[in-house]
Amino acid sequence: MLVVVLVLLGWMLVRLSDPALTPHDDFISSWAAGRLHAAGRNPYDPDQVLAVQRAAGWTKPIPYLVWYPPWTMPLLAPFGLMPYATGRLLWFALHIATCVVSADLLWRHYGGDPRSRALSWVVLSTFWPALIEVRTGQISALILLGLVGFLHFVRARRWGRRARVSRSSPSSPSSSTCSGSPFCYG
Repeated sequence: MLVVVLVLLGWMLVRLSDPALTPHDDFISSWAAGRLHAAGRNPYDPDQVLAVQRAAGWTKPIPYLVWYPPWTMPLLAPFGLMPYATGRLLWFALHIATCVVSADLLWRHYGGDPRSRALSWVVLSTFWPALIEVRTGQISALILLGLVGFLHFVRARRWGRRARVSRSSPSSPSSSTCSGSPFCYG
């Protein structure tokens, strides 16, 4: 049964990631921003974004800009280095995996029966906001994983070292974004 589900999921992901079959969604803004960031260019410049999006088949007269803060660009850059369809496929797969891991961790966090944890995956597959998030290619699943990870590490009491590291980091997100990075832009 699991093999059938995985084959169907793989088939669905390939179809969803093919721009000829599925129209562009939010991922095109993330992909273009990641591509520009990886090239050391400005992912917030509308002219540059539009030129990159045109290469992926974007036909609208205005670019679809990303509104994520600069410190999210390193997350987007690896996907921008890939061809659009490949990046989109892996982006969807990452988000499905992220949602499954989050559901599983939440199941365990709130005391769900470990033998029935696959039930959390079934519940996830019926949760409309999660389906929309995966389908549209936003970064909400990564934010959810961060929150769930926080809950997990607080309960495991393994957050102290991470807190000390964050306190010793620069307080300004923009100063940590480009300090010494080859991915800085204007």
